[in-house]
Amino acid sequence: MNEDELLDIYSYEMEHPDLAEVPQTFYQDLEEFLKELEAKVREDFSYWKKYQNFLAIIQRIKEKRLEKILLAALNNVKLKMLPEEEILYNRVRELIEHFGELSQTTVEQPKEEKAEEQEEKKEEGPKMLKVRITTKVDAYYGLDGNKYGPYEVGEVVELPEQEAKWLVESEFAEFVE
Repeated sequence: MNEDELLDIYSYEMEHPDLAEVPQTFYQDLEEFLKELEAKVREDFSYWKKYQNFLAIIQRIKEKRLEKILLAALNNVKLKMLPEEEILYNRVRELIEHFGELSQTTVEQPKEEKAEEQEEKKEEGPKMLKVRITTKVDAYYGLDGNKYGPYEVGEVVELPEQEAKWLVESEFAEFVE
């Protein structure tokens, strides 16, 4: 793996909701890349800053891939993943399903609401927030199971609160007043 390839992967991970296609040996390639940079630092200390920058980039790539895998597991959406990522995805899915089974047996049934109150809640719907898209977003399925996107840079959209917050936290959008 070279610097340009790594920067391309970083850009893709930051700009797209799906995982970048990477070689099966991706995580081993990252370790080898860092070892090569470490050797350069030992030879010439001027590489130290470059080493620190790439260390941060690699950490951000790993965090972003982890975030996407966890969101996919939460939403029961399958992504094209590496074998070690697939193991993580499957374990998280198992935990989510197990938690769902536990919650069904331990959660008390809510008291019945009056028909009028139920109708009012249906009419209210989820709280909506406006966001301006800062990075192109491909279509995706939200936590509520609805399809959102695709969105282009600069587009202002009104979304359910949890989707808007996720886009902002993932640096795909910013809040609009």
